[in-house]
Amino acid sequence: MKKIIALMLVLLLVCCAFAACGDKDTDTNKDDPKDTSNDAVVYDLEGAAAYLEGLYKEDLSVTAVDFDVVAQVIIGGVTYEIDWTVDSDKVTVGEAANGVVTIGVDEKSPEEVQYKLTATIKAGDGTSTTVGFKLSVPAYEVNSHEEYMAAQQDEILTVEGIVVAINSKAAGNKYNHLFLADATVAGGYYCYSITQDPVADLGIEVGMTVKVTGPMAPYSGMQEIKGGQVAIVDSTIKTVEPVDITDKFTAGENLGVYVGLPVVIKGVSIGAQDLEKDTSQYLYFAIGEQQGYVRTYITDFPTTIKADDKAAIDADHAAHFGNKADATGILVLYNGAPYLIPMSTTPFTNYEEVKLTNADKVKAELDELKLDASFSSDAVVELAAKGKYYEDVTITWATTDTTGAAAIADGKLTVKVPDAEVKVTVTATVVCGDVTETKTFEIKLSKTITSIKDLLALGVAQESYTAEKYIAGGIITEIQNDQYGNIVIKDESGESILVYGTFIGGKKYGEAEGTKPVVGDYVVVVGVVGQYKGTAQMKNADITSFITPSTIKAVTDIGAAAESNVYTEEKYMISGVITEVQNDKYGNVVIKDAEGNSILLYGLYDQVGTRYDGMTTKPAVGDTITVIGPAGNYKGTAQLKNATLIAFTAAAAQ
Repeated sequence: MKKIIALMLVLLLVCCAFAACGDKDTDTNKDDPKDTSNDAVVYDLEGAAAYLEGLYKEDLSVTAVDFDVVAQVIIGGVTYEIDWTVDSDKVTVGEAANGVVTIGVDEKSPEEVQYKLTATIKAGDGTSTTVGFKLSVPAYEVNSHEEYMAAQQDEILTVEGIVVAINSKAAGNKYNHLFLADATVAGGYYCYSITQDPVADLGIEVGMTVKVTGPMAPYSGMQEIKGGQVAIVDSTIKTVEPVDITDKFTAGENLGVYVGLPVVIKGVSIGAQDLEKDTSQYLYFAIGEQQGYVRTYITDFPTTIKADDKAAIDADHAAHFGNKADATGILVLYNGAPYLIPMSTTPFTNYEEVKLTNADKVKAELDELKLDASFSSDAVVELAAKGKYYEDVTITWATTDTTGAAAIADGKLTVKVPDAEVKVTVTATVVCGDVTETKTFEIKLSKTITSIKDLLALGVAQESYTAEKYIAGGIITEIQNDQYGNIVIKDESGESILVYGTFIGGKKYGEAEGTKPVVGDYVVVVGVVGQYKGTAQMKNADITSFITPSTIKAVTDIGAAAESNVYTEEKYMISGVITEVQNDKYGNVVIKDAEGNSILLYGLYDQVGTRYDGMTTKPAVGDTITVIGPAGNYKGTAQLKNATLIAFTAAAAQ
């Protein structure tokens, strides 16, 4: 029988052992370890009940297949045995074995069975308490594909289908997914983030027939069942051939019915690639005005493809730019637009060479040329001298800049970002035979941080993400995903913005080496700005620097050790309450921490460079501020010079 909750007892016991609830010491003979006459165990049934309720309250509701529950819990080093009972003769309770008890349900119940599962938690002194769970066994009814497509949010469904692809955490995927074809292969099912690992826990293979029970969770223009419970219906291996959707794709029809199915789109034109960030990885193709892509993001690969295959798939696509081919994969939608997840190492087959004119080649190479729309730090960029796809295409570059901010020489663009923002023009001239075309890039060079308030306004005004990158600075208040580095930052205005995906040294946050910024650190990020479902955010941003909090005492010691009027290159982050404003033009203020340490901030600016006297809201005596700046001293007195305000709490709000 398949279990919907695969609990590892050893892990459970370890977790419980660290829950210190109720670990009360009543030993009155602590000085004599041999005397245990007054030793006693104090039981915490309330804590044990709360722990057990928390363990299952979100995992159990609809129980379509047999499942396991624990036979005991350990709280504060004390073990509590659990007896399980049900109030229905259509549900069974097994004997405890290996630390778990199996609750048996009729997987093909002709009608819905509502029942109460009760845990009686017993302490060693004879006392007990109970925790109840109201559950149900759904009536066995396999929903049709038409019912699946018509289902609404949170509607519970049971579908059956042939497994055409598997995502498995055990195989290196981020989630456990199943992609199914219904029995007639008229439509597909996308079963997202299922409860158990389909490979490691359930032994599912491509070609088996399974049933999935779970709630409908429409997402991004497609139907999907999320967090479903799975059971194998037939282990016989069946083959499902890709469905030809060429005509429907070409006509721009809604392809939602085919999501989860293996499909083939014939005669596509191989297009460009977007491999700039780990979260992209798009191999584009098109027919006429309709565009799609194969996504070679390795954590999305089904178990039939290895991560090492990515480079070969990408290279094969690039080598056939402009050719015709057939594209095959599992169909998925994003915002209603179709893309394919490869099912094999050859998602593109049946190549047909297409003879292009010189004008066609020039256009293709012009479309491929890219330059960042902005730079916030000095950089050297390699400039292509020949076409990416056609060797008979030549490219030359020129710039209007005469200051040296954007110089071109030896096939490189050398950018030196000045203190004051400037805009420069770079032009590419593309030649193939008798055809010459140009492409112009307007580039902003700026070190200036944009306030989060302005970024929020800019983001919600965008239909797509900006080409131009923006600089933001703030204190990390939350890390929503430590693999991709989805962080929330807040600046001195109190406004916050989500940075969806961050990179350090070109590597995704979770894969970056060395020390990484954490909650409480100040970061500077550079990325594009847009919105997701009406909420502004930055995306795929590079963390260019970060500063961890320090103390006034530590910074005072560093400053005092320096030569007079010599300041550190490194910036330090400190917090304190303003006790004095010595100069209300430049913002020379004294701050003091809870330990009584004080330091002078010689000059105070906000993050966009506004001096103290120009700030709309100026921090005053009694307000708590956080600043960053270089440390040094003047005539032996330590101070922070030209400090940047990064957090501000008014005294009235404290």
